[in-house]
Amino acid sequence: MTTDCVRQITEHGTETLKLLGIDKFATARLGPEDFSKKIITWHLRSAGPELWVAIDMLADGRSIVLSAHDEYSAILQAQNGDIDALIAALQRQ
Repeated sequence: MTTDCVRQITEHGTETLKLLGIDKFATARLGPEDFSKKIITWHLRSAGPELWVAIDMLADGRSIVLSAHDEYSAILQAQNGDIDALIAALQRQ
């Protein structure tokens, strides 16, 4: 998830990152000042007073956690539930 988050942000170079709001979600618009901006939303969870941690990221309306879950489930299904095959696939990435 962290790698995808960093990739999403670095694809936009030094463009302005604007924090639109924060409660349980923090949303930022990346890109030029027109309608082509990309919206990225972080799902946040409180980890203490004034401390929040990101537990998911949504880009193009798709959850990174859900995407990973779907990918890992497909690998496990294809490998008849062999967890070692899943671990090997993750290590190759």
